[in-house]
Amino acid sequence: MFREVDNHIEAGKLIKEFKMSALPSLYGQFVQLIKYLLENNQKDRDQVVILFQDMLEVVTRDIMMEDQDQIFSLIDSNHGGVGHEGMFPLEPEPQHQLFASEGAIRFPIEPVTAAWTEKIKRLYLLLTTKESAMDVPSNLEARRRISFFSNSLFMDMPL
Repeated sequence: MFREVDNHIEAGKLIKEFKMSALPSLYGQFVQLIKYLLENNQKDRDQVVILFQDMLEVVTRDIMMEDQDQIFSLIDSNHGGVGHEGMFPLEPEPQHQLFASEGAIRFPIEPVTAAWTEKIKRLYLLLTTKESAMDVPSNLEARRRISFFSNSLFMDMPL
């Protein structure tokens, strides 16, 4: 999938050939995944697996529409499936269900470090905080002064 996206980017056809209207759905699922990573509870593992499966389905069925046959054959070859002819079975066998096996994903994350937690929190804030570009001054001198002031708030000042 990553190779297909890279090929479309290099050819300048990403927005033309992929259906970008599904991105809000993928965004919502990604934010939910970040919430599960912040909580990091073993009881949420099944929900994380379902979320990964849903995200894969959005990407393969809704965004990468013209490349479905190639992607389904890749999924089948990696997970021992037989061909789906463009559709996943309604009740897949548990041993062939993507991301469900014990070694497929590492969740909950162990050991949780302060740096890892900080990075996940920062990613969550980047994804969920809505900032208005209208509030940023266009004057370079005003931007420089605001930047200096905001940086000085975090400086260690001598007593």
